[in-house]
Amino acid sequence: MLSQINQQIKTPKVFLPLLKPARFKGAFGGRGSGKSHQFCLMIVIAMGNGARCMAVREIQRSIRDSSKKLIEDTIDKYGWSSLFKVTETEITGPNNSLCIFRGLSGVTASSIKSLENFNICFVDEAQTITQKSLDLLIPTIRAENSELWFSWNPTSRLDPIDKFMRKNTPKDSIIVEANWRDNKYFPKPLQEDMERDRQLDPEKASHIWDGNYASVTGGSYYSQLLLDCKRQGRITEVKYDPVLPVHVAWDLGIGDSTSLVLWQQTPTSLRIIDHYENHSLPLPHYIDWLQSKEYEGNYEIDWLPHDAKAKELGTGLTRVETILQYESETNPDAERRKPKVIPNHRIADGINAVRELLPQMWFDEEKCEYLLECLVQYREDYSEKLLTLTSRPLHDWTSHAADATRYMAMAYKKMKPGTKVTEPMNFAMSLNKPPTLDELWDQHDSYESIGDW
Repeated sequence: MLSQINQQIKTPKVFLPLLKPARFKGAFGGRGSGKSHQFCLMIVIAMGNGARCMAVREIQRSIRDSSKKLIEDTIDKYGWSSLFKVTETEITGPNNSLCIFRGLSGVTASSIKSLENFNICFVDEAQTITQKSLDLLIPTIRAENSELWFSWNPTSRLDPIDKFMRKNTPKDSIIVEANWRDNKYFPKPLQEDMERDRQLDPEKASHIWDGNYASVTGGSYYSQLLLDCKRQGRITEVKYDPVLPVHVAWDLGIGDSTSLVLWQQTPTSLRIIDHYENHSLPLPHYIDWLQSKEYEGNYEIDWLPHDAKAKELGTGLTRVETILQYESETNPDAERRKPKVIPNHRIADGINAVRELLPQMWFDEEKCEYLLECLVQYREDYSEKLLTLTSRPLHDWTSHAADATRYMAMAYKKMKPGTKVTEPMNFAMSLNKPPTLDELWDQHDSYESIGDW
């Protein structure tokens, strides 16, 4: 049966290495290269040999979002319909072979166990896969001689799949780069689309068609402004100035990522000097990190999101109380941290605040590499149902750093540049001296519900 299928196949030269056995196989590059077609063809061939396959994506709201139609078209193209049975949700074939289709978003360690006996897993549009999904998927596909296949158009060098396959290339892997030039059947309509993109938006064309990293992402909130930062030389080495206080904006995660943005400010600029993010670690870990930096002793304000006031079930303490308690226990001689809570606000207002401030921002290129990638990729969510961008940000790996930056911008709006903070967050008050933390805390309830902060 397999020989009946194989005898009709002519594999493009660029994909020939993928025909060899390997634990990990990857094909990256721009649109029109035939990457997805090649992997779908390889699935059909593997099924001819009795393989149990699955084709997955990070998000699959319905079977229409999957690679199923492409596999069906491949079967029909070569006249193999009699060898396969296509149902609404799966495809069966010779020798009890099977191909199923799944979305990875929302899977858990327990729910993914049902996929342990599959021989081949194909991840299409792998640039969207999260680190969590990747970490769950790889050990799940563990049958003897099983393989994981990835196809992606690189968006960022910090995308989990790009880091895994290209930066930290695993043993027993085959990776090829394929672009439209490798497809001798490159369709004329796509060629016309490509030529139009090259004329109207060369940077977009470089990403979509040539497979280079995206410098501007569709629906991105900040990418164009960050390009301006780069062109103007404001993404460079930004040295810490011990004369200026250091502020810290926190995005707090529960069982999720926590992100810290550290900045200093002058009368005319915001200097983003450092950034740190980690996953599923307690608050003391981040205090330890802050204490280990050269900025220790010069911290001014810890700016926290409005939910930092909520008490945690395990300790009965708020996040603010946890920070202060741990700081006093581990570093009793140091000046107490001064956390302040940023009132709840519309996300759109925070995004606009970042946009307004970006022309004044300077970024340390090395220490803020991950932060910059997050801000470039932070974008509006896309509605598959409506086929349009929504007004909501997409929640993915970029969100935590972007949220911390948003809190920084909202804090900056209430601060006098280049000086220590002396004005209370409660703009309705008029005091000759700054309030204490307790006073500020008590007053938080009174303005938390005010929409126009």
